[in-house]
Amino acid sequence: VEQLSLTVEITYEFLGEYRNIELKEGGSQIPVTIENRAEYVSCYISYQMGDSIRQEKDALMKGFSLLIPPNLAVLNLFQSSELELLLVGTTELDFEVLEELCDYEGGYNSQYRTVRWFWKTVHEMTLEQKQKLLQFSTGSPRAPVGGLKELKFKLQRAGPDSHQLPSAHTCFNTIILPDYNSEEKLRRLLLYAINNCQGFFLE
Repeated sequence: VEQLSLTVEITYEFLGEYRNIELKEGGSQIPVTIENRAEYVSCYISYQMGDSIRQEKDALMKGFSLLIPPNLAVLNLFQSSELELLLVGTTELDFEVLEELCDYEGGYNSQYRTVRWFWKTVHEMTLEQKQKLLQFSTGSPRAPVGGLKELKFKLQRAGPDSHQLPSAHTCFNTIILPDYNSEEKLRRLLLYAINNCQGFFLE
């Protein structure tokens, strides 16, 4: 451990500048050794799971308290899995229901050729691909509480056939889909879009 030349502090980069934070008082002067490595790990975890995200955690708890009063007795009524469901939604994805309830704009309807190709492609996707499709179109890979039947999903026509990738308005759970001239082209470009949707150029 001594060969690592660690001290009881943490170093991180912020806007190109390296900053040090002591994990305990005088930590910058305390080398990490075999004898105090357990304490170092404990301090490190405490910082990463607590102090470093305190602002975000406080904001989360403030929002959470709007749904459930900050009363320990009330929280004890919930299992951890139920709280997770409330906070992040469900991983159960029923795309058959989503297709039934989907709205259409720009000339699309449930019987339109491109729309039928779209849903055929979706139903043939793996679970991971379906989660990516949700992430692409809604901003979250999970369904809301109550499942996909609670999601107001929309397909909007984006003009005639082109080489343009599908795009999305995540605030409105809407996929903007060009009127592709083949199922193969739709599948290829849709999969490319959902697998490369980091940043602002697709969403």
